[in-house]
Amino acid sequence: QATPQAANALLKTLEEPPTHVMLLLTASQREALLPTVISRCQVITLRPLPLHVVEKALIERWQATPEQAALLARLSGGCLGTAVASLNDEQGSEWRTQRLEQMAQIMAAGNADRLLLAESLSRDQATVRPTLALWLSWWRDVMLTQARCEEQITNIDQRAAIRKAAQQWPAAQVRATVQQLRDTLTYIDDNANVRLALEALFLLFPREVPDDHRL
Repeated sequence: QATPQAANALLKTLEEPPTHVMLLLTASQREALLPTVISRCQVITLRPLPLHVVEKALIERWQATPEQAALLARLSGGCLGTAVASLNDEQGSEWRTQRLEQMAQIMAAGNADRLLLAESLSRDQATVRPTLALWLSWWRDVMLTQARCEEQITNIDQRAAIRKAAQQWPAAQVRATVQQLRDTLTYIDDNANVRLALEALFLLFPREVPDDHRL
C-alpha cells in the first residue's frame, strides 16, 4: 500500500502515461487508494476463483491430495496463490491447529484464566488479527451448520467439532459470538487497546459445559 505522498507523486504519471506503457495498480481494498488515484484509473474487480477450480489445480498441478485440496480451496477463499503457498506450509498448519486449540482452552477456562489468556495473546500483536479471523470463520461455520448450510462451511476438517458446537449452543449465542468477534476486529483496526479488547471478548466467549453437567 502506497503512502499518500507516494500516491500523489504518481498522479502526473497516471494523467499522462507514456504511449508505450500500460500501468496496472493492485490493491486488496479499494478504500486503501486515494480518490484522486481511483478517478484516473479504470477499476477492474478481480473475483475469487470457484472452489472446484482451485481444488482441481491443486490436485493436478501441485499433487495435493483431494482432502488437502478441498480444505485449502476453502481456507484460501478461492485465491489459488494463497492455497498453493499454504500447501507445503507445515508451520502455518501447526499455527492453525494451535489457535483452534487455544479457542477451546478459552471456552473451558474460568474468568481469571481467560484474562491471562487474553494477556498472552496480546503480547504478539501481529498474530491477533489472523487469530480472530480464524475463530470468526469457525463460528460462522457453526452458524451455517445450524442453518442447514453445512456444505458451505470453510473449516471442513473441523466438521465434527462444528456439528457438536451447533448442537450445544443456542443459535442466538452463536450469532452473538460471531458479532463479538467482528466488533473486536473493528476495534483493533481502529487502534483500540488490544489487551483490553481481547479481555472483553474472552469474558463473553461461550463456556464449555462438562459432559457430566449436561442433561
